[in-house]
Amino acid sequence: MECIGGCGPMGCFHVPQPPLTRYTEPDYDLDYLDAENEMGSSMGMVLSGTEIHFDFSTFNALKKVKHWRIITSAYAPTPSNPVPAKSFVHFCQALCQQAPTRPQRSIDIVLALAKFPVTHANPKSEEAQYKFSEKQLNFLLQPLGLLRDIKLVMNIAKFKTELPISEQSCGAFPGYYFPYSESQTVEVNLERFMNLAPPIVQKYYALVEDLSPIEKVFKMHKRLEFYAVWFERSERFNEDMFTLQRGCEASFPVREVRHFGWQLPRPSLGNPFKGLTHSSYHPVELALSRAIIAKDKEDVAEFKAARASVLEELEPQYRRMMHAANRLRDFVEKERLKGVFSECDGCGVFHQYEEDPFESTLGDDLDRYIYELEEIASLLERTMPDHIRIQVKKGTTMYSSAYLNKEREKLFRRLRWMQTQDHLRDPSRTASQIARWTRKLVEDMWDDCGPVNWRREQLFDDDTTDIGCKINMQLGEGLSDEELEWNPQGLDSDDGFYYMHSHYRS
Repeated sequence: MECIGGCGPMGCFHVPQPPLTRYTEPDYDLDYLDAENEMGSSMGMVLSGTEIHFDFSTFNALKKVKHWRIITSAYAPTPSNPVPAKSFVHFCQALCQQAPTRPQRSIDIVLALAKFPVTHANPKSEEAQYKFSEKQLNFLLQPLGLLRDIKLVMNIAKFKTELPISEQSCGAFPGYYFPYSESQTVEVNLERFMNLAPPIVQKYYALVEDLSPIEKVFKMHKRLEFYAVWFERSERFNEDMFTLQRGCEASFPVREVRHFGWQLPRPSLGNPFKGLTHSSYHPVELALSRAIIAKDKEDVAEFKAARASVLEELEPQYRRMMHAANRLRDFVEKERLKGVFSECDGCGVFHQYEEDPFESTLGDDLDRYIYELEEIASLLERTMPDHIRIQVKKGTTMYSSAYLNKEREKLFRRLRWMQTQDHLRDPSRTASQIARWTRKLVEDMWDDCGPVNWRREQLFDDDTTDIGCKINMQLGEGLSDEELEWNPQGLDSDDGFYYMHSHYRS
């Protein structure tokens, strides 16, 4: 299995993927992909890799495989941070969810070392390359630590011929370090480099002997994603929120355009929460970018630190959402027996508007609904720092258009349109329509509050050690199981009929 996809050089058109994961489904449009690749090559552009995760549900027969030979590499997003190929990490994440086999699975890893990036400050030397390579191998322990039922063999790639044909043909070798090839040009202690692998295998078996539960970062990240998604209503901005874009490495002096070898896309046009540089990111998006990087390294400590930042930034908005839920509950409690919600069940007439149309309060009731519900809706908007709010107010982003056709905005437009209509012509019909739209609007906003609390309760279900942050789990407790009570308890339709008629005709 080829997991080499994390180590193509910057100018390389070929963005390799493991053969087992490079297609999404049988009807994937390969002709379109080939045409796109040819077009990109002819234009001298670097193409973006389409990242597809290794998934045993797609390749069901692979669950029976007992022996894997994996050719993988390390990719260095910054000179000080070499990491394992993302496809190798995804493979380990998928395999750890499969039941143990007898005989046990075995994995034979051939690791292509990444070459130490030479700079004026860090000139080329065997010692620098050795330390860089040693760090690469130690990073492999993080995803390998997910696997507790395998026999592990690891070797260093000596020659370029040990790499897949696809990698040999893409001209990527300047990014790799082959000890036996290097020894022909400079004096290299071959044995020293080849002996890098055995200590990693020994450390792996030491991990296996630890019987404590394994914390799986990719599962913890999925719970964080399920929670954070409720804080952004735009599908387009949501997709950006959980995708790495260019500029995600804040510590890198040059704007990073690749992650584990994959070309990073630009943010969606007009997204105010993800600008072209990390300094223009919303704090939540920036922290989520760091959480994604930690997930793709299976780094528990780094992920928990990033998650703590995400939760800290989301907490003020969560409190606003809980305040909105309380106000929605109060609105229903206050309005459900009067105004447009007091239609007589027996005759379908709004007596309070029909008795004297010229003294009708229907217009005033509608104005009040819109005013109160707009205030509540503002509590559900995303909190944002001043530099983003300024851009939104200037109208230089696509913020307004991203929500223009959402159900909530449509219902507000309908209610405002109703303000301009003649309520005297058919007050009962008008009131009935206002009631339907207002109720749908209240339910739409309520649906933002309940599910987020349920996801919050599940945030740490995959943690086995300290969660690494402080969070008030009692806030909003039970809201996910609560429903709005539009019909008062103990008042059936007959009671309602007599109540309405006696109240308005006595």
